[in-house]
Amino acid sequence: MSVVLSADETFIRFNESCNHCIAPKGIKRVGFSAKENDKAGVTLLPTLDMMASRLLPPLIIFKAKFGARLMKQWATYTKSFLLFTESHWMTKHVMLIF
Repeated sequence: MSVVLSADETFIRFNESCNHCIAPKGIKRVGFSAKENDKAGVTLLPTLDMMASRLLPPLIIFKAKFGARLMKQWATYTKSFLLFTESHWMTKHVMLIF
């Protein structure tokens, strides 16, 4: 049986924001300034099984300690393959696990 996979690594930038803010009573206009960080985000690796013409669950790499608590906590998640590295980039260790 042959397996042919096609994958593409990309970086997705996102900035988390609060869903509430604290302001004095009676203030009519309230807002906040979002601080943008060009390095805040995740690495995404969508993968296609070419022989079966189907998408595989994507690999998503977050920034956290490799092999630590978060990696063990999310090990059973099945909608995507989640891994954690200190730089959120693909490494040889991540590729071997994937």
